[in-house]
Amino acid sequence: MNSFYSDVSGNLPFFLSFIYAFQRFITSPGAIFIVVFLASMAVVYDYIELELKNFKEYINYRILTIPLIGNIIKNFSLSYYFLTLKTCYVAGLSSVESMQLAGSTIQQPYLKAITGAIYEDSKSGEPIHRIMAKHENLLDSGIIQLIEVGEETGRLDESYNDVFLLMQEAIEADISKLCLIAVILNKIFVITAVASVVMTVASVIVNALSNIPTINF
Repeated sequence: MNSFYSDVSGNLPFFLSFIYAFQRFITSPGAIFIVVFLASMAVVYDYIELELKNFKEYINYRILTIPLIGNIIKNFSLSYYFLTLKTCYVAGLSSVESMQLAGSTIQQPYLKAITGAIYEDSKSGEPIHRIMAKHENLLDSGIIQLIEVGEETGRLDESYNDVFLLMQEAIEADISKLCLIAVILNKIFVITAVASVVMTVASVIVNALSNIPTINF
């Protein structure tokens, strides 16, 4: 073992030899490169993690903008959100408690973030329709007006129920449109498949006829 460390520290004991070798290593260009490399990787990892988080938020938002499908997802989530609000109102819960419980029914990340913001705003005691009006990308003006009427008349349960029914009707309409599109695409696929078969058969016939030898008299 002494011969193994003789080129590094002569006849120093093993422990001192190790310390000496370690000191030489950490001051070497290789060690500096390793430290710089690991630090760079840590920075890159943090950047990628942040970008992935932003990317996920972007994807969750873009899903809701897909024609028909996005509307179905949005209306399905919000319909049960308002149904829960109605149930909480009938049970006599405060608006803050109602918003908290209703928000727990939302699973779609983008919508969950918005309903969470509505819950936080409800703690201020501001009218519900004004709080929801701040999020124009969540509800249209017609629904906001329904909620406003419910607050003015003291029948929020009826307003919440009307919103629930409207969203259920919207879901059924969008599903019907999707089914119609599926039927049309299916017919197009069948027509395309038949045309492809006809073209293939015609090509085979033409090739067969072109290979028939001519007879000269």
